[in-house]
Amino acid sequence: MNKIFIGVILLFVLTIVGISAFLLVQDTGDDIINITDNSTNVSEDDIDFTNHNGVTDENNVTVTANCQKTAYQGTYAVIIWKVTNNGNKTIKNVKALDQLGFHDFGEIEPSQSKTYRFTTYIPTNKDLQVDFGVENGQWPGPLWIGGFALSYSIDNETFNTNANQMQIQVKI
Repeated sequence: MNKIFIGVILLFVLTIVGISAFLLVQDTGDDIINITDNSTNVSEDDIDFTNHNGVTDENNVTVTANCQKTAYQGTYAVIIWKVTNNGNKTIKNVKALDQLGFHDFGEIEPSQSKTYRFTTYIPTNKDLQVDFGVENGQWPGPLWIGGFALSYSIDNETFNTNANQMQIQVKI
């Protein structure tokens, strides 16, 4: 029984790591995205997004990661990173990084927020089967995305913090 349990856990971990490595990042550059296989263009206003409040660090900098709640296999899902400076000093050299990509926010003044929107590919069942050897090529559950790491400096001192995780329900 323990071998089966360990095998299932290992398969799940390998699947998540493999999917993370497979996901592609694309800067959409506008607010119109494709969310269905038949290429119907939909405004971001029509997408149901998660509503995470983010994580606030010791300098009162809040980092928030949100995404659309559901996405179809073989399409691109929208991810939104937001950095808010609720502190009283300008934060400089603000850089965000996760397993999907990198973004340089530059400087953020007190009481200012900056956001970065991009899309990530949602693999199909066939992609999973071919690329990762997942038996029957079936999604094991929702796609978890681990937020992002943020680094910035205040008065030449560097600080690091992490945003919240996100979850996308994957539909066929």
